[in-house]
Amino acid sequence: MPRQPGGRQAAMLLARLRRATEHSARYPILAQLRAFGPVLRMWRGVVVLGYQEVAEVLRDADRFGPPPPARRDATQPAWRDHPAALLGADLVTLKEGDGHRAARSAMHRALADALGGDFAIRVERRIDQAVERLAAEFSRTGAVEAMGTLIEPVAAGIFADLFGVSEADTAAVLPAAWAFAKVIDEAPQLLTDVEDQAAGTLLGFAARVADGASPLRGLSPAEAVGVLGPGLVNLSAAIGNLIQTLDRFPWEREGLLGDPVATDAGVEELLRYDAPAQGTVRIARMDAELTGVPIVAGDSIMVLTAAANRDPAQWADPDVFRPSRPGLSRTLSFGHGAHSCLGRAMVQLVLSRIPARLYRRFPTLRVAEPPVVRPALLRNYMTRLVLEAR
Repeated sequence: MPRQPGGRQAAMLLARLRRATEHSARYPILAQLRAFGPVLRMWRGVVVLGYQEVAEVLRDADRFGPPPPARRDATQPAWRDHPAALLGADLVTLKEGDGHRAARSAMHRALADALGGDFAIRVERRIDQAVERLAAEFSRTGAVEAMGTLIEPVAAGIFADLFGVSEADTAAVLPAAWAFAKVIDEAPQLLTDVEDQAAGTLLGFAARVADGASPLRGLSPAEAVGVLGPGLVNLSAAIGNLIQTLDRFPWEREGLLGDPVATDAGVEELLRYDAPAQGTVRIARMDAELTGVPIVAGDSIMVLTAAANRDPAQWADPDVFRPSRPGLSRTLSFGHGAHSCLGRAMVQLVLSRIPARLYRRFPTLRVAEPPVVRPALLRNYMTRLVLEAR
């Protein structure tokens, strides 16, 4: 099927998006892509960028589902040679149909139980510990790289509390989780021994978690990695994005420091404005149509939720961070429908606690240099975020 006009330019923009390392570069590229239309047919399939169209694809699992392993057998015969790719496929196709729904329900109940009791207090304790480490570093030097000092220790500590393992054990597998995140974006033939070793490290860690008294008890190690791997990196990325966003919009900080309602809205708006996960992939299970663009059964569909969350047809002034914005319950940062993110409540809880505990301790906190992100098409992960407090 022929491409739409502008397909060549759109393909070049997608290539730029995959290579981007400047945090500020991603959203202008997405806006340029969306200018070609809410749905683009390209030589490798379909790209969906409009809010209504993205929501429709995510909602309708009967027409648009995750890629099955059989498809990769046909298109990428060597993919099973990589443990990382094999593990990634197992996660994407986790228990289809009734089995998928039953597994999600069980995991949702277990996570809800784990987030009860004193878990919020333990989250605050982890944040306070990391903030004090940051203070100690500020006393030694004028600027601090915050990923290793503040952000990753908070994420590792919270996951250790959530899943009943040691903080040291969780911190030790964080590099593997970062490496494994590449599996989601890269074709298997591009993977290296680094990603394969990362998959093995995560599987071993997940096996220990799944055997213990944690919300993941009873899952296979591969299924447990589906929560642990993306969860660790997404939470780390979301904390970094929160700090970066409040640095760009400092006048919005005060409203997030004491009012729980304003803080909850601020978290929803943050994840609309700058989410760690920027999209996903679906396969057309039958012939369909999106906004006049024909979809053929078997088409690969790239669903860019980050573009949808800044669609001016849905949001006024979409490139502005505004916690008072109406309609934030309709954001697509956690997906939608049968494959929506199970970690939503945990991420919201953690992010809601950070502004007051960080900015009351450091009222003059600022980002000292442009943040750096990992080059990736569907992810938005920082590798460097330098802070200073004067």
